[in-house]
Amino acid sequence: MTRTVIQCGVLFDGRLTPPRTNAAVVVEDGVVVEVADLTEVDMSTATAVADHRDATVTPGLVDAHVHTSWGRDDQAGWDWAGTSAVGHFAWGLAGARAALAAGVTTVRDCGGPGLVTLQVRDAIATGLHPGPRMRVCGPCVTTTAGHGDFIGVTADDVGELRKRVRELTVAGVDHIKIMATGGDMDPHTNRRRPQYDDEELAAVIGDAHRLGLTVVAHCNATAGIRGAVQAGIDTIAHCNWLGEVEGTIDYDRDLARQIVDRGVFVDLNVAATIRPLAEFDGLEEEWEGWDLPPANRWELHREIRAAGGRILFSSDEFGEDLATFPQLLARAARELGIATEEVVHRASDVPAQALGLGTEIGTLVPGRRADLSVFAGDLRSDPDGFGSCREVWQGGIRVVRDGAVVVPGGGPA
Repeated sequence: MTRTVIQCGVLFDGRLTPPRTNAAVVVEDGVVVEVADLTEVDMSTATAVADHRDATVTPGLVDAHVHTSWGRDDQAGWDWAGTSAVGHFAWGLAGARAALAAGVTTVRDCGGPGLVTLQVRDAIATGLHPGPRMRVCGPCVTTTAGHGDFIGVTADDVGELRKRVRELTVAGVDHIKIMATGGDMDPHTNRRRPQYDDEELAAVIGDAHRLGLTVVAHCNATAGIRGAVQAGIDTIAHCNWLGEVEGTIDYDRDLARQIVDRGVFVDLNVAATIRPLAEFDGLEEEWEGWDLPPANRWELHREIRAAGGRILFSSDEFGEDLATFPQLLARAARELGIATEEVVHRASDVPAQALGLGTEIGTLVPGRRADLSVFAGDLRSDPDGFGSCREVWQGGIRVVRDGAVVVPGGGPA
């Protein structure tokens, strides 16, 4: 039996609890067995000690919205990688490795071309390549001429939608991603209008649940949010509350309450959440019950947050830019004024629950898998330390040291 003691200057355990100082995480055979003050830990039986008394330890970060095998024109190498299935696979492996080195131990991929993300997932899970644990949907489901058709499969009626869900299930996906509304990457799809009606959304979500799969819905427009919630959606990505008229927000307080009451997860892309709301999405003319209109999407969701809504942070990034997730979390702490323990909670425990892995990962408490990340300095006073990942552990094995991957493979199943 291996018994590793990881000494922590500051420890965030992933829950909404104050951080601990001068603490230790004790790991036996890949599982956390004890979290205690350093003075209370029996060091005599330790087979290994990792001294991070000058650093901050968090659960391994969980980025619940990425596109591992897709890229943007401004990313170096995408002009080659984007032209073939081999390129998409190589791009995905590079992105996965970069995410791991930055402190991300689990990701949920929300759309890639063909079945390449399943191949990337399996290459990591079988130990052929280092990377985070992956949960993937393969291609997203969208309409003809719909948002994300470049990383999707199309379905235009109830019968086609059910068939796509069943085909993807047979292929081995972990969840379904549906484009319930248009998006801004392809403006012709109209981000302010739904792409599917209520019956169509109900068909997708109902069949996916029957087959044991959760569903993520891309929702910009309030009409799309409403349809997805009524149909039993598991996660709403973006949740932008856009009105049909350009420059307007259509925030629905009753619908927000349903999101909380039904336990729906809200996936907020950090960069877009920080962005000034009025400049990109618009505003309502009157905000009943609000002292001031919200400045950004974080404030827009303040009633959901106050009611205990399940809001998670994600990057929605591509390829090697998955590695920017910790830096985005630093921005959230600084620019939105969020306490570091809440930032960590929304980037570990909450997304782990959204992926159905909340009893395995996401918190550093006894019985959980020993996935953890070590960041330079004290994140309580200097969240920019998120951008300097010192070490990463997966299942009690150190896989990253000084920001570099140190094992040839052996990724998590």
